[in-house]
Amino acid sequence: MCVVGVAHPTGQHAQYGGKMPNYRRLWIPGVTYFVTIMTHQRRAIFSNDSSVQLWREAIRQSQQVFPFDVLAGVVLPNHVHLLISLPACEGDLSKRVGLCKAKFSSMLKAGCSTSSASRQRHRETDVWQRRFYDRMIRDEDELSGRLDYIHFNPVKHGYCERPIDWPYSSFAKFVKDGHYPPSWMPSPGSFDDFEDQSGEA
Repeated sequence: MCVVGVAHPTGQHAQYGGKMPNYRRLWIPGVTYFVTIMTHQRRAIFSNDSSVQLWREAIRQSQQVFPFDVLAGVVLPNHVHLLISLPACEGDLSKRVGLCKAKFSSMLKAGCSTSSASRQRHRETDVWQRRFYDRMIRDEDELSGRLDYIHFNPVKHGYCERPIDWPYSSFAKFVKDGHYPPSWMPSPGSFDDFEDQSGEA
């Protein structure tokens, strides 16, 4: 896993009044990104186990086409957080996230007939928001903070009382590997430095 010293919030656009600035996406091979993907109009698409399993299968199939590692993740009813590590030889994050979204949409059999003309032109369905949020991980401290944020997210949104109670995250694996105790909870104010950099706004 590679971490570098540059932050690159390319997917966020709310601060620009809905208009994207004119910059090119700069993907640096071999680095790790914190990624947030929201459902279209925040629909609770992942409110059942079968949808979550389809999402996991979409990721697995996408990894076979364009290799990448998912270091950690959580699936909430209307959004997903991931820590994605790209291979050093090829660093296009956008096509990997796009493929995951497309494969999931196809599996869910979400037809374009109910989509707007604009979304149909962009080959999208009413499953996902068009853009996603990403932030390059700069150092080990930020990596640790993003891991905590991902695993606390279900508690933050009121879906459970403890991270260990949420079945759709990597928390149990990290507990098994000794990274967290089963009773882990973050200290107050742990996420103040990047609460507005989560892509959930």
